[in-house]
Amino acid sequence: MRRLRLALLATALAGIGVLVVATLQGTHIREKAVPIASTLLDSTGSSTYSTSAITTENAANAPDTEAGDEIEPFATTASLLPLFFDEHNQSYLQNPHAAALLRSEAMGNLADEISLLEKDGYSVGVVLLDIQTERQLTYHADEVFYPASSIKGPYITSLYQQLVETGQVRESALATTASNVLRYSDNTSYAQLRLRYGSEPFEAWLAAAGIDAGAYDTLADYATPSYPNTTPRQLLGMWQQIYRYLEQDSDAANALEYAMSQREVSALDDALEGPELSWSKAGWYPADAGDNYCATVDAGIVWSDQGPYIAVVMSDVPDDMAALVPIFTALDEIHATFATTTASAIVPSTASN
Repeated sequence: MRRLRLALLATALAGIGVLVVATLQGTHIREKAVPIASTLLDSTGSSTYSTSAITTENAANAPDTEAGDEIEPFATTASLLPLFFDEHNQSYLQNPHAAALLRSEAMGNLADEISLLEKDGYSVGVVLLDIQTERQLTYHADEVFYPASSIKGPYITSLYQQLVETGQVRESALATTASNVLRYSDNTSYAQLRLRYGSEPFEAWLAAAGIDAGAYDTLADYATPSYPNTTPRQLLGMWQQIYRYLEQDSDAANALEYAMSQREVSALDDALEGPELSWSKAGWYPADAGDNYCATVDAGIVWSDQGPYIAVVMSDVPDDMAALVPIFTALDEIHATFATTTASAIVPSTASN
């Protein structure tokens, strides 16, 4: 009999609705996840809402990666369930808008795609932030991943903001090398910049953004490696800082955002339909480097019709950007729902005591 563990990853932000993702964990199965009825608890431990896990009409295809013929049993995500919280950490699942999003096809698609990867033995971390309302969805946001080349975007931005904008380095001195890094993910160009400018601008930039050291003892320890192990929450904070810088609309910032929009590889960009503008930096690393370095990651900013948002997806899937595209597609659809829901619809005007 399957044993289930409901793990709530709850965060409350003052005055705004927050999406919190829960996971149902069980034993490994090769088939698509089967919906499981579950009861969610509010912050006091009382049952607030009973529902069945999300279903979708069409089965998703498995990611184009090889995980081997035999997989050892492990915890797998069978469903993702969103919760809304107010500033008193009270759940409002009774709210019809929350219930509608819970049962939405987009949320079901997100659950299915993450479940497919986890059943093949991979780990996935997701963060979605609507910039205007600060509503967010998180899943394994504090799990540590190898970032591969996704860290290059924040590092390049730190050079522009810390050195170019302060007059210490001319933008023309960085332009070609930085463009090679952001557009083509060129490792040689990145190594040259690391050798020339070191980690101090990056460390100062991280400190200004309020990024913590994560898995490292100090922020200096984090900033020193060219590819430091990183959490989705850290990468989200970096892209919030990137957004703030690019919004300054300086000549250097405009050059940087253009290079980011022209990148050759991006699961986030591939997932978008229509003319939506996006800036991101992806990273990937194959399995032949060893399990500690396997990665497929993308993170960046999307200018949607509902306003800008930041999406981060990190995984230890070996070099398979196509595996992340359906996740970003689901996140884009989810954002369109909760970004346009009014604050009064999510958070009642009178908070519960």
